[in-house]
Amino acid sequence: MGGGRWAEATKLISQVYFAVKNEDSYIAHVRLFNQRSYHALKKCGFQDTGFFYENNQKTRYLLKFHKKDL
Repeated sequence: MGGGRWAEATKLISQVYFAVKNEDSYIAHVRLFNQRSYHALKKCGFQDTGFFYENNQKTRYLLKFHKKDL
């Protein structure tokens, strides 16, 4: 359905980020109701790292992408 555009955009954004920043990884936040984005990021190589909490309730997934996964 997406024709690979999400994966390509994620790859390009990651390449620019790592070229500009001296970092080995970065974290994406995805709201719990946004299952399409969550699965798209997982498919692109992001790994679950836990949840973000607001008012003691889970509100977002935290997913980490490592430079080595490019």
